[in-house]
Amino acid sequence: MSDYSYELATQGNYLLKSKRYKEAIKFFDKALGLNPQNGYAWYNKGVALDYLEQYEESIECYYKAGAIHPQDQKIWTNIGFALNQTGRFEEAIKNLDKAIALNPKNGYAWFHRARSYENLERFKEVVECFDRVLEINPEDEEAWFYRGNALYQLKRYEDAIDSYNKMIKINPESSQAFYNIACLSSILKKKSKVLEYLEKAIELDVGFKEKARTESDFNNVKDSDEFKNLINTRLRHS
Repeated sequence: MSDYSYELATQGNYLLKSKRYKEAIKFFDKALGLNPQNGYAWYNKGVALDYLEQYEESIECYYKAGAIHPQDQKIWTNIGFALNQTGRFEEAIKNLDKAIALNPKNGYAWFHRARSYENLERFKEVVECFDRVLEINPEDEEAWFYRGNALYQLKRYEDAIDSYNKMIKINPESSQAFYNIACLSSILKKKSKVLEYLEKAIELDVGFKEKARTESDFNNVKDSDEFKNLINTRLRHS
C-alpha cells in the first residue's frame, strides 16, 4: 500500500510538471489516502495549490510535509512564500528563518524574507536580505531592483541609483530601472541625468512619458525647457 502511494505521487508529479495542476492534486489526494505520511505527496500538492493561487490550502499541505520532513529546506521556503501571498509576513519570516538555518545559501529564502520585510516597511532589513541574495547570485536582477526600491525608502539615493544601474547591466531593457534613476537624479538635482535616463525609459516604454508629467519626484526639473521639450515632443510623436 505504501509503495503504491509513492507511485501515485510520482504520477501526480508528472502532471504537476505538465502544468495540469488540478489533475495532479487528485493523484496526490489518492496517494495521501493510502499513506498520510507521504511527505512527498503533501509537498507537491502544496506546489500545485500555489500555482492555482490557493495559498491557504498550500500552507496547510506544506506544514504537514514539514512535520514529516523537518530538515527539508524547500518546505520552509515554500511556506514562507505562500504566507507572504496571504499577508502573514511575520509568520513567513519565522519559516524562512528555518530554511536559512538549514542552508544559509538558500537564495530563494533570503529573497522571500526580504519581501516579507518590505511589506512590513522594515527597509534596513530588506537591504540586508537582498545583500545576502546577491552574495549568492550577483546576477539576480530582481534583487538589485527591489534593493534599489528599499534604498530609496531609506533616502540612500546614490546607493539606490547604483543598485538600479547594476540591474540595467544585467537587463538593459528594464524601463522601470531607467525611470527610477531619472526620479532619483531629479531629487539629487542632476538635471542632465534626469533627461538621459527618462528619455531611455520612454524609449523602452512609452507609458512613462505620461507618468512623468505628474511625477512629484520631477518637481526639481518640471519647469525646465529641456524637460518640457522631452515630454511634449514625445507626446506629439507617439
